Amino acid sequence: MAFRLRSRLDGLPEFRSTILMGPAQVGPVAPRLGALVFDDASPARPELRPTEPIELMFPAVRAWHIEGACLSDGFVVHRGAEIFADSSIYADHAPSHPAILRDFEARIGGAVDERFAGESAMVFHNEGGGTWGHLVAQNLPRALAYGRRFADAKLVLPREIWGKVANLGPLLARFGFGPERILLTEPDRTYRFGQLALVEFFYDFPRQIPHPAGLSWLSPWRFPKPELALFIERAAGTRLIANQDEVDVVLARHGIARLRLGALPVAEQIAL
Repeated sequence: MAFRLRSRLDGLPEFRSTILMGPAQVGPVAPRLGALVFDDASPARPELRPTEPIELMFPAVRAWHIEGACLSDGFVVHRGAEIFADSSIYADHAPSHPAILRDFEARIGGAVDERFAGESAMVFHNEGGGTWGHLVAQNLPRALAYGRRFADAKLVLPREIWGKVANLGPLLARFGFGPERILLTEPDRTYRFGQLALVEFFYDFPRQIPHPAGLSWLSPWRFPKPELALFIERAAGTRLIANQDEVDVVLARHGIARLRLGALPVAEQIAL
């Protein structure tokens, strides 16, 4: 079957949509001191992030409701000969970029599982959603916005991600998405749903700036000014600090603890 690529970035006027958040202005936002240089092991092009103050306007954020849609590989939404791209990795390209179509098309196949045919759910996962940073900063705000609008909202995500990211279940439960509101899918399988919702991102990918509403939802806890300073270790082997040994000397001199937060339960991470 020859598929046609559609994108929520273009708007899908024939489908029902719900505005979850109106337009919002951010800025001018001055960058933090220093600049990020991608290391040689990073797949990103070696470049400096812009250092000028940024001012931007976030458009309204919508949820697109697609009736009778199918879901393959945990995040590829399709119906008939149409694939609906929910893309962050290719966000700097036109939505019709052939790489998206080839990638998404290759993930579709297998018998259609009808167990969720009566369910309505938001697609939580996306291509870059298997790491903690992407989950918290980019995917979680979409789920929170959808849950604020629809009290009985459910999320669908791959069982592989659920098992791989140990803190994901407790994090979602803390924000009201307990196990009874999570629908898990298996790899290499296609599922039919009564309705699938694609929610636009609360994040400007080209400028790497989060939507202010999304940040406020992630900060429901208020603490006194912390007396503990932490250096948070990066678990992955890329984008590391080249002169970490020298940094460690400075940390020790000032009594700053070095800690890998990802190894701790969500409650302890928040407390720290």
